[in-house]
Amino acid sequence: MADRWHLLNSLTKAVERFFLNHTQDIKAANAATEMLKGQPTKKEIERSQKRTKRMVDNYAQIKALHKNKIPILHIARQLGLSRETVYQYLAKSEPPISKQATYGGKSKIDPHKSYLIKRWNEGIRNASQLHRELIELGVQDLKVGSVKNFVSRLRRAKGEGRSFKPQEPNVQNQFKGAKSSLRIVTAKQVAHLCVSKPEGLRSEQQKFLNQLTQTNSVIAQCYELISQFCAMVKERRGSELDDWLERVYASEVKELQTFARQLEKDKAAVVAGLTLIWSQGQTEGQVQRLKYLKRQMYGQAGFSLLKRRLLHRNKNRSEYPFHVN
Repeated sequence: MADRWHLLNSLTKAVERFFLNHTQDIKAANAATEMLKGQPTKKEIERSQKRTKRMVDNYAQIKALHKNKIPILHIARQLGLSRETVYQYLAKSEPPISKQATYGGKSKIDPHKSYLIKRWNEGIRNASQLHRELIELGVQDLKVGSVKNFVSRLRRAKGEGRSFKPQEPNVQNQFKGAKSSLRIVTAKQVAHLCVSKPEGLRSEQQKFLNQLTQTNSVIAQCYELISQFCAMVKERRGSELDDWLERVYASEVKELQTFARQLEKDKAAVVAGLTLIWSQGQTEGQVQRLKYLKRQMYGQAGFSLLKRRLLHRNKNRSEYPFHVN
């Protein structure tokens, strides 16, 4: 019986490969919905630029070596990459983009930033005092730590270090709110959004997906097929697998067609996993337990000792230091 988690994991990887060839559509949808706003730090920008340059260089070298019919294994060894990474670069139709991005919703402090900047420009530097002022103005559910984090960014931006005492306002210590800039949404992040439960998505994430499916009919077709398969997995509708496979082969999504062919290689097990109430959870748990025991003994234990420890179940479960009875 196929494990449902592994089915969804394989689907996610296939969807990621699909979106690697639609990075321009992702950027356009992100710009249209402004889902990811934030001001990256200088170090983040530098790391992102170095990472992007390294990935683009690897992409160019891999394409050139593969064009000269150099074996994949030799390419991986020459560039110090794994074979899986080489295959991923070869599957791309354009150079990769940086993966610096995190999904961030609106912070509770966002509505009060203008007031905090105003008070900063008036010479107030103490975060605790600013927090008390906000509480007196009727602000609720705002922790002093959030105010401290925001004020510390103002200090770093003005190069004033740990200046907590009030200061006389002057032109040099005035702060103008930085304009927000969009961060990059990656193919991997979009793939995880596609296989997530719709009710678990935030409003800006759902708007992003709606915008993305409207920009390209093939993306809309892919997202519909993904949603149908996820529904089969979660509701155990294995009887619909044949119809889903037919729709995949009739579509223009090559990555899902590859995924479908892999399912057909062990179709009986897949149908069982999508139909029966049982799962491979117990098996996976025992495998993880065996790995844990091996690591406890630094991989030096022989078969007989591992067997004795695996079969012996201590009543107080002392082998699991974080176990809660």
